[in-house]
Amino acid sequence: MEVFDNLSWDPNSDDYFRQRLHETSSLITIKSKEDGGSEGGVDATTIQPLAGGADSATVTVDDYKGVATADEPTGLAGLGEVEEISIICAPNENSIEGLSSSLIEHCENHNRFAILQASKNAGDIAGLYPCGGKQSSAYAAFYYPWVVVNDPALGFPKEIPPGGHIAGIYARSDITRGGAQGSGQ
Repeated sequence: MEVFDNLSWDPNSDDYFRQRLHETSSLITIKSKEDGGSEGGVDATTIQPLAGGADSATVTVDDYKGVATADEPTGLAGLGEVEEISIICAPNENSIEGLSSSLIEHCENHNRFAILQASKNAGDIAGLYPCGGKQSSAYAAFYYPWVVVNDPALGFPKEIPPGGHIAGIYARSDITRGGAQGSGQ
């Protein structure tokens, strides 16, 4: 398997897809029309942007909660019927009013665990409480501070929310030692 991040359609970019794939891929060959490639190939002039959607619409906690319709459930309501899910995390939870509380409520109702995280510049740790200190739950944990990782694309350290790392640790522990889903608890 090969993975190519941050490809660009711009021929002047260092991440121009044709050049990056040509230089590094052992599975993909892209030929231009001049090189005998297909007349129906995709290029920057045939790209059509998505239209008719809700671009730039403000995402609310109700979008995350979703609706439990029989045909196409959405959001957390759509996850309610998926038994294999044991961990819930939303990296942007602090930018959506009420999302942390909704994650906790979902986990309490479905015997799951919510990974909550403080905002990047949350301040003094002594004063940090999830949901403004209004909610406590055995189905959630609150993490702070953010994790410092080396960004290989930029070549210097950057801070990221801790939730992804914590979810990975939980998942590894569940797989190797048997978590709530694996042990029947």
